[in-house]
Amino acid sequence: MRSVYDLSKTGRHVLPMIEYLFVSIAAMFVIINPLTTAFVFASLTSQASEPERNQIARRAVIASTSLLFTFAILGSVIFQLFGITLAAFRIAGGLILFGIGMGMLQRSEAADHNKADIHPSGAIADDISIIPL
Repeated sequence: MRSVYDLSKTGRHVLPMIEYLFVSIAAMFVIINPLTTAFVFASLTSQASEPERNQIARRAVIASTSLLFTFAILGSVIFQLFGITLAAFRIAGGLILFGIGMGMLQRSEAADHNKADIHPSGAIADDISIIPL
């Protein structure tokens, strides 16, 4: 008599899928970084009212989720369309991160900030739901 929990035949196919699911969730958690994003959101919306915070959060979630699903579904098609290999994409990403890191090491703090960018009242920008978050 075969038990419901007998995974001798079906387990060979199910367990790799469950492992892939856990690895994917862990990778998404690292990429999205919800802990740091929550602190950034709280600091950027400290002057906003509760309905404004909800609206900003809703727009940020909709934009990021749609972007995530678009590239998850169409990413390989886009790469094939432009003739980009995964190895070339990794190399380009590494070069970009290297350039950003070198820029951070060589730049002085005063050169980053422009007086015209600072809001005198400390108010937030018009829409922070897409770019900072």
